[in-house]
Amino acid sequence: MVGPVWVSTVERLEEAGFDVSNLPNAWNTDQAVLTWNRTDPLNLGWLMVGVAGK
Repeated sequence: MVGPVWVSTVERLEEAGFDVSNLPNAWNTDQAVLTWNRTDPLNLGWLMVGVAGK
């Protein structure tokens, strides 16, 4: 378990005033971009998503 994980979208983060930058160039938008290093899918129990990078 990785502990508590917040899930959001780029649009929602920008609406809340966050600067979202340094996204991977070949980012498939149905994948997650994380703040930690991980390459295998992220299983949150109720949601499993692929990982696009850090």
